[in-house]
Amino acid sequence: LFYKADAARLLEQELARPHYVCKPIMLGANTDPYQPVEKKLGVTRGVLEVLARARHPVAIVTKGALVERDLDLLADLARDGLARVTISLPTLDVALKRVLEPRAASPAARLRSMGRLAAAGVPVGVLVAPVIPVLTDHEVERVLEASAAAGATSAGYVMLRLPYEVKALFREWLDAHFPDTAAHVMSRVADLRAGRDNDPCFGTRMSGQGAFAALVRQRFRMACRRLGRCHSTSREPNRGCAVLHLRRVVAHTRRAPIHAPSQGALEMELRKPPSRPVAMLPAVSICFAMLTGCMQARIEESRELQTKIAADE
Repeated sequence: LFYKADAARLLEQELARPHYVCKPIMLGANTDPYQPVEKKLGVTRGVLEVLARARHPVAIVTKGALVERDLDLLADLARDGLARVTISLPTLDVALKRVLEPRAASPAARLRSMGRLAAAGVPVGVLVAPVIPVLTDHEVERVLEASAAAGATSAGYVMLRLPYEVKALFREWLDAHFPDTAAHVMSRVADLRAGRDNDPCFGTRMSGQGAFAALVRQRFRMACRRLGRCHSTSREPNRGCAVLHLRRVVAHTRRAPIHAPSQGALEMELRKPPSRPVAMLPAVSICFAMLTGCMQARIEESRELQTKIAADE
């Protein structure tokens, strides 16, 4: 494994840049931030400490139970709505997990992590990934039910992807562990990927296409509806993603009409002290100042437009 020992220092320098734009940072998009060696190195812990000091939003995707070590930082960020954790859980079959993800936490440990994160106030979700045709697709509903019972409030899935050298490795793995069903699995994969082992096209690469992909997608959505109120988080019809028990939050993401407050009300709002002490890095303070300036500019533009409309009438 390759890692940046000074990742926390480099991140702090980046956040302090005058023109840095504050956007959520994802940990775990390319590789798991809680690899077994993280217990010794503490790279992820250092990054989270920087983000907590800066009050910077962060999202984590992991299959490691080591995430529980950082509950103090994640709970602190979550109190301001700045943290979310998604646990990857492809199967509840312990024997299959041993050969599929030999160094990852057990299904029971991941469900326990979901429960502890939820109990600490950290929004937690489950990612059923990868969904492997024939081997794990029949478990989608069971994984969702167990995760919801553990405390997960959001769910998504990703169909098996075999880019580049991964397809050859996967075929070798199938031949070694499931020789009797290997041909069946690859036949289903070909159905999902338009006759190929992999489909790199945006919009279908995560969920596949064809009758089998549509069936899995429908089963996933029905399971989410059965477990709780469900809304899709994407307008892409083929993307495997839904939300449990988040009707109110999803509704708030819609664009609301802008009403210009009075100048006095705006000044009073800006002068209010924060509800809790917040330690900001310089870049975050600059971001807030820029945002305040943009708000005032938009309010002035709105007033000018209203004045012009009234004059025309």
